[in-house]
Amino acid sequence: MSKPKKPATQQQYGVRWLTGVVFPYNCREDAEAALVPEHGRGAGVLVVREYEPGTANATEWREV
Repeated sequence: MSKPKKPATQQQYGVRWLTGVVFPYNCREDAEAALVPEHGRGAGVLVVREYEPGTANATEWREV
């Protein structure tokens, strides 16, 4: 009998706005685009967290 495989950890990118709220995006490129002044709000910080798909396991958001 083989051991159950641990789910692969993935990264999720987001933007932490000045209010402290983090808005998650599907990919890093989308999050970075939201920070470009002419395309978005431009007053946030790019953040990332690691998570295991299909579980509630996730790290805290941290600046990139």
